[in-house]
Parts: sequence; structure tokens; C-alpha cells
Amino acid sequence: MFSADGRADFCSGNAEEGYRLVYNIEAYLRHMVRFEIVAARGRQWRTLLGAADATAKAAQRNERDLRIIDADERNILSYLLLTELKDVMLSEAVWLILKNRWPPQDIFASSFKVFNALRNKVAHFRRLTDRDMRSVREFRTLVEEMTAHYRSQRRAIKPLTPETVPDPYRLIVEDWLASIALGEDQWQVPVVSRVHRYLVIEARLATGTIASDAISALVNGCGTDAFFLSIDGPRVQMRAYLPCILTAEEAQKVVKGLRELPIVTEDMLEEEADTEAFDLEVPFEVLLPMDFRT
Repeated sequence: MFSADGRADFCSGNAEEGYRLVYNIEAYLRHMVRFEIVAARGRQWRTLLGAADATAKAAQRNERDLRIIDADERNILSYLLLTELKDVMLSEAVWLILKNRWPPQDIFASSFKVFNALRNKVAHFRRLTDRDMRSVREFRTLVEEMTAHYRSQRRAIKPLTPETVPDPYRLIVEDWLASIALGEDQWQVPVVSRVHRYLVIEARLATGTIASDAISALVNGCGTDAFFLSIDGPRVQMRAYLPCILTAEEAQKVVKGLRELPIVTEDMLEEEADTEAFDLEVPFEVLLPMDFRT
């Protein structure tokens, strides 16, 4: 039944390509929704999910109660059905954020309906025809065109000076730089920029390595997951995307958590556990969380 490389013999080219495209498009839409509503609502971003928040939490709880598989503790949007995600996107509160970039609501809803039907075909192992593949690629093109502004923003990223860092972060960044100058911080001088409605802070550890449970400690310590974070392979460099809508108190807690991320020294590395997975974590090589890749 399976070939030498582990692939099922009955998995055709269309099935493999179709699954990859559908998987990436669906995962991207969930990520994009989170990126936009965190920027718009900050710490209260889940309120924009409406009733879908309770639905997702119930599905997450049911999976956790099974105890024989690992529940995705930090990726709440992954527990929504694609149709439920569509309802979130088309809700009055969220569509108000998206409408200036996306086609008219009725046209998008129609295109989404076709994509969802194709997604169900893929998920239930029904054969994808060449016409099906053309429809999947057409929806991918729609998503690429409607998210082109993210790539334009990425290309326009420029470092900020301490004086041009926007509130509520200016004084917080100045304090961080002063601490580094005095040799009282575990980070080297960070590079600060702004993109979309986020402040971007990129910094490298002076010594040691970022601990495997650092993101969990950060979320628990600052009391919010209203940000995105990238950590590089060697785990000594990070890039944080912090929404500008946070209050001064909230921003202070998040930046304090970043400055105090748990680290391990070289002699502790062998005790380090597997790293965690979060929907707020993005690959370090991606310069903007919303880079679209299929």
C-alpha cells in the first residue's frame, strides 16, 4: 500500500498538491484573522470572535479531555470549523477591519463557499479533478491579491530612532536601552521598527540561549497573548510584534516579559525540553507574520 518513502501509492499528484494548497490557505486565513484583530483590539482581541470563542474553547476542552492526544493549548482559532472562521471574517466587527482590502462581502462569501467545498473534498479523500485544482488556485490568487499590502509593508520596514518610537512604547524602549548601556540586561541593543499597526523589536541575547518554555512563561507572566513572536534556530535572537493599541501598562508588562525571557546557559542545554508550539509564533526567516506562502 505504501511506497519506500512512506507515501501512499494511491495519492495522486492532484491530491498531494491540493492538500498542500488547501492546508496552507486555511492556516494562513486563521493566522491573518488573528493578526488583524489583535492589531485592532489588543488584549481584548478574542471579544471580536463573538460566539465563536466559546465554540472554539469547547472543542479545545473536548480534545484536552481525551488525554491520549496533545491539545493545542495556545491556538484557539484552529478549533473553529472553516465555515465558523468564515462567519468570524464576515461578522460586522471583523469585516469592518477587512473590507477595504477584500472584495465586496457577497463576492468573497461566494468564493469562500467554493473553497470550503473543495476543502471538504480534500479532507474526505475525494478525488480532485483538474477543474477543482484550477478553482483552488483561483482562490489562492484571490488571497494573494487581497493581502499584497502586507508584502508592501514588509518592504517598507525601516529602523526607528529612540525619539521616533511611538507611544506607549517610547519611554519603555528608552528604559531598556539605558539598562543595556549599564550592562544590567541580558539583551544586546535592540533594533526597533514599525509595520502595520505593530511595533517590531528585534534583539539578540548577550549570553545563553532562550529556554524552551520561554513563550509560555511570557504569556503567563504578562497576562496576554496579544502579540507575535519569532525565535531563530539557535534560539539566541528574537523578533517581537507588539500591537500599538496596547495601553502603557499592558505594553510595559509585555516588554518587561520579553526582557526577562527565561534563558539557559551552555551547561544546561542538555536538560532543555522540546520547544512549544503557538499560533503567535512565526518562523524567524519571515520578516512579517503575514507573509503569504503556499
